[in-house]
Amino acid sequence: MSERRLDKSQRECIKPEDKPKYSEDDVVGFVECASYEECKDWLQKHPQIITKEVSDEMFQKGYLALKTHPPEIGTRFIRNAQILQYLLDIRKASGGQQDVTLFFTRILDPINAEYRTSFNKEYQTLVHRVLQRIKEKAKEEKTAKEEEEKSPEQENNTP
Repeated sequence: MSERRLDKSQRECIKPEDKPKYSEDDVVGFVECASYEECKDWLQKHPQIITKEVSDEMFQKGYLALKTHPPEIGTRFIRNAQILQYLLDIRKASGGQQDVTLFFTRILDPINAEYRTSFNKEYQTLVHRVLQRIKEKAKEEKTAKEEEEKSPEQENNTP
């Protein structure tokens, strides 16, 4: 017997408090997934973490991790945030249905690697832009600090 999907009116009747909640452990477990296969397995068991809130939080933590930790850590946060964002986009395009299987079938396809290559390039470009922004921000802060240090000297030298 196959499971019947809810139609739009039935989905709208589900109250937010009835939806499964995610725990911090659910999110941490996802961050620990190193491969796409692990990500797929984790998300199939914990679909409740596929939210914009979790995606945004992971991106933010990825930004902070890139500032303070080896790049592999921040990169994984950003990659996994991008996975969640792709899944949210699929959900939106499909009228509320979410298909983890569809996304990962394309990512893991050994014959047609174009989708995986494209996804990898996109998140690596994003990581590169974040690293550039971190460098720019550090430079701006350094310049502002130097200017701040100059200002009192100039005031003291004024007759």
